[in-house]
Amino acid sequence: MCINQRLGKDNTSYVFIYGGNDSSWVQNFKIAIGKIEKHVINNVDINIEPYQLGESNPDNVPSFWIGLDGKKKNKGCKDKVDCEIQEVVRTLLCLKQDPSGWVVLGRGRNLKILGHAEPMYQTVLDFEKWKNKVLEKETFDVAFKEYYDVVKEKYASLPYDHTSSVLATITCPNPLCGRVMEVTSINYRCCHGSANSCNL
Repeated sequence: MCINQRLGKDNTSYVFIYGGNDSSWVQNFKIAIGKIEKHVINNVDINIEPYQLGESNPDNVPSFWIGLDGKKKNKGCKDKVDCEIQEVVRTLLCLKQDPSGWVVLGRGRNLKILGHAEPMYQTVLDFEKWKNKVLEKETFDVAFKEYYDVVKEKYASLPYDHTSSVLATITCPNPLCGRVMEVTSINYRCCHGSANSCNL
């Protein structure tokens, strides 16, 4: 299903579209967003509509990403709108690489924030800490983004370590030996500073 089809017609409605490969993260995000779904802040209604991509039909997930990949272009933009669409597509395809998940926040039919799993989850989880900023900032999405930007900076400064078990076998480089060796572990460490990382 197209993201634009899920975004509400009412500009006071906020739609969280989310998904990912980590079922534990998806479930935790679902619970956290459920707690603020219909929250009243100082008599101001905040209408939140969560939508988990593929929840009702997991077969929709691959076709969603294939459809997005088909919109990706290597040539220049035709106009401003085309450039904006291509940027959103590139961002979503980049977010797809997050091992936990991704989140899109929209207000009405307008995309407001596209973000990585953990900082988005932490922002939702910390709702009680920033909810009073909604009136001060005049909108939920502006208050959300302000807090999210602070949280994502904390996550960006943390290195990411990943350890894997046996991945392959290789032959000993010593010509007198020639026996097969097991690669028992490989460590990956990312400091999120490469040109290929998603800087959202």
